[in-house]
Amino acid sequence: MNNLRIAWLLTAAPSYWHPILTEFVSIFPQTKLFTAKWQGFAKGYEQKFAVEIIGDRKLLELKQNSGGYSNNVMYLSPQIIPYLWKFKPDIIFADGFCLWTIFVAILKLVFSWKIILIYDGSSPSVDYRNSKLRIFTRRRIGKFCDRFITNHQPGKDYLHQVLGIDAHTIFVHPYLVPDLQALLQDFDPHLSQNLPQTIQLQKPIFFSIGQIIPRKGIRELIEACYILQQQGYEKYSLLIAGEGNQRQELDELAKKYNLATNISWLGQVNYSHLGSYFHLIDVFVFPSHEDVWGMVLLEAMSLGKAVIASQNAGSAELIREGDNGYTFNPSFPEELANSMKECMDNPPQIGDMGDRSREIMSQHTPKTSAIFLTDVVKNVIENSVLQDK
Repeated sequence: MNNLRIAWLLTAAPSYWHPILTEFVSIFPQTKLFTAKWQGFAKGYEQKFAVEIIGDRKLLELKQNSGGYSNNVMYLSPQIIPYLWKFKPDIIFADGFCLWTIFVAILKLVFSWKIILIYDGSSPSVDYRNSKLRIFTRRRIGKFCDRFITNHQPGKDYLHQVLGIDAHTIFVHPYLVPDLQALLQDFDPHLSQNLPQTIQLQKPIFFSIGQIIPRKGIRELIEACYILQQQGYEKYSLLIAGEGNQRQELDELAKKYNLATNISWLGQVNYSHLGSYFHLIDVFVFPSHEDVWGMVLLEAMSLGKAVIASQNAGSAELIREGDNGYTFNPSFPEELANSMKECMDNPPQIGDMGDRSREIMSQHTPKTSAIFLTDVVKNVIENSVLQDK
């Protein structure tokens, strides 16, 4: 079975995919990644798998959504077709219901390859439940696919209940998981000494990272800090990493609330330095209004951190409430404030929660992801053999 030719069609291939693909290639050597957005190999994974860059990924925004993902249409190059004709894959992992997936679904009639559709997870803005055209198109594409993978149960529920896909063909497992080696590539144990002198840290240290845009919920995080201040909680620090169109507005809001001594803006943080920041901080906060999955939450857990996350992040299903962290409704800053207050009122529990996070993530690694993906491939092949008989 390791002679199978397998193509991965990812519209973008960010760094967190690289350890997973590396493990997968160790099982299926004749694997090639095809992508339209490539920023180079992650440090430590150079040339670990074959990659072809096909055209460019272009997004046409149809409608902005301040609290979620924007409604858009993605253009991908049809040049993928001759590349696949030349590669002649037996199995294709196709990235959601994109244009490339439509191409390979139609061409399946000619090439007879098997298709495993990747649906990372369910969230309101990507499910398009109110779009009759999108739902119709997805149902038609689904009929050409042999198997489906998704990170969490809501993804399966959407595929089965909304698109009418046979539940037996849908496999659920957290396959998008972090790799400690990648996170600790440029680990700096003296990070606290290298921060700007204007940053004066107080324990506990809360940390949030992501785009500074409405969807990510940083305004609500600042509102939660203001609620804490009103209740007399002032001995803590919040580090916010990232850039975005809300940065200046939210910086001014923090100053208006007299939170400048508590909140520090770090700007853009290199992915290879992320592990150093997680080592420094005590609690990771993920206040997003909508995230299909939310890899950074799992990165924090892998590095043994207590976590506070929006219930609207797909990966929040790996939080055991009160055991390794807390979840909250991102529309209500007071819920987030209460979770932060729990950490400040009970400092010893922060370390215990971090230990639980590490235990949970020890069961979810790039290796276990590759094993899961291998089982799905085996299922496709075994079913194909039965059909041939």
